[in-house]
Amino acid sequence: MLPFGHWLAFFAGDRFGSNWYRGSSIYKSMTTTFRSCIAVLIAGAALAGCSTIDYDQSGENYAVFQYGEFKMLVNANARRTVDATERALPKVDLRETAKRVNRFDAKVAARAWNRTRVLVTIEEVNSLQTLVTIQWGEQGHLDLSRQLFDEIDAALPSVP
Repeated sequence: MLPFGHWLAFFAGDRFGSNWYRGSSIYKSMTTTFRSCIAVLIAGAALAGCSTIDYDQSGENYAVFQYGEFKMLVNANARRTVDATERALPKVDLRETAKRVNRFDAKVAARAWNRTRVLVTIEEVNSLQTLVTIQWGEQGHLDLSRQLFDEIDAALPSVP
């Protein structure tokens, strides 16, 4: 175990005017280990919680499930997607609790029978495509989010 002064010199750097620790092998070993741990933590944080999901059997369409949010594009504008979302909610036993609609985006909040909060965020990417993001509960639920998205996608052709 190193004395407190060694640890203080290692973390404080040159603040105390001493440079004796720079050449020691303990300092080099601790610096390398510290940098390696930081690199692993950054890489883990950047890659954790993200997965790409094959949406269809052909492998042409993909959805993203990241940090509990299911994200997928639909071929419609935002207004038609909001209408389709309102039609799809009762089909998966959800009750709409709030809605905020702007020109190019919208948020629709709903509750499940067990009081789980579901938030559907709709953002128009261009005039032909809209990004639908579904957050099912706090942690997200891939299967239920995908089921809701399937209902939204199925309701799109019926929306004028």
